[in-house]
Amino acid sequence: MAAMKIESVFEIYLQMDPEFLTSRIGFLVWRYQLTRSKRMACSIVRHIEALCLHPELDGSALSRCGYQRSLRHWRMLAGGNQIVQEV
Repeated sequence: MAAMKIESVFEIYLQMDPEFLTSRIGFLVWRYQLTRSKRMACSIVRHIEALCLHPELDGSALSRCGYQRSLRHWRMLAGGNQIVQEV
């Protein structure tokens, strides 16, 4: 049941505008700096995953590579949480 909830939340992320997702990631990173919580890091991971998979993302191969590197970094900070999926 929890996996279904996460999946539906992820679908909502994919419906968001890529610029909005980018803005939310910036806000979440700012919040992470205040809390240093794994839960916040997991949220950042889900947002970056959604951005990388977003069908409307206009980005060069270089920017997509940057998102992938960032994703690896945040996965490490999230502590390898099981709900975080590979993109």
